[in-house]
Parts: sequence; C-alpha cells; structure tokens
Amino acid sequence: MPCHRGCSECCLLESVCALEASVIHCTLGKKTTSSHGLTKNERCVFLTSCGDCGIYDFRPLICRSHGLAMKRYEADGSETVHHCSLAFSNTPRDAIPAALILDENLITQNLMRLNLAFCMSIDRTDLGDRRFLLEDISPGLLPPELLQASMVK
Repeated sequence: MPCHRGCSECCLLESVCALEASVIHCTLGKKTTSSHGLTKNERCVFLTSCGDCGIYDFRPLICRSHGLAMKRYEADGSETVHHCSLAFSNTPRDAIPAALILDENLITQNLMRLNLAFCMSIDRTDLGDRRFLLEDISPGLLPPELLQASMVK
C-alpha cells in the first residue's frame, strides 16, 4: 500500500459499532496525554493536526481495510470492485488478482457477529444495531449506553 504518514484521503469515518466504540474508549483511557493532538475538522475526528491517525493502533476495521481492493454488491445484484486510486494507480481494476480482492459483505457480516457477541456479553443486545459517533468517544466521555461496556475485562 502506498499510504504514508499524513495521507488521510480515506479518513471520513463518522461512527462505529458498540464493540469498536468500547475498544477506542478503553484504549484512549490508557493513553498518557488527554488531547492526543486531535483537531476538529471535516474528516475523522481522530486525525491529528499533522494528518496522522490518533487511534492508528486500535482503529476500526473499516479503516484497516481502506484502500484495499474490495468487492461490493450493488442493489441490482451486480458486483463492483472499489479501491484507493493511489493504491493501485498502475493496475487496471480488472487486472487485480481475485485473491487480493476482499469481500465487503463477508467482512461486515463478521464484524456485526462480533459486535452482537460483545453486546450479548454486556447484556445490551439492544445496542447491536446502534452506531456511535466518533466525536462522542474520548478518554473522559463515552455514550451512556456503553459505560458498562468500558468496564468489561
């Protein structure tokens, strides 16, 4: 991947599932600095003023898969392959080997299964289909619905 420090072309995420919100909150709480150098901007709230990811080591799954060739299923049932134009700039879309193309539906289904298992473990299955805004997640602030989750060991 040609991504480099400061590249934030795909950093547009606004919300995450309960599992990812809890992971971000709990890990941020263990950091030693409180501001993390984050700035409010039109991109992800966890981008630092230098354009770095403030939660890189524990970033959400979608952030980990950005740029990779990803098979998507359209409403009409057709399949399309999407990827970062910088990642495959010298490779025509139809020349990407099938073994390098991830299945977006499969990844999403597995994340949602893990999320539901997490919600069941904290006895909050009602949170299984909720999204949590990244701007509401910080070392000292977590949506009330997930306060109990932050205590899960």
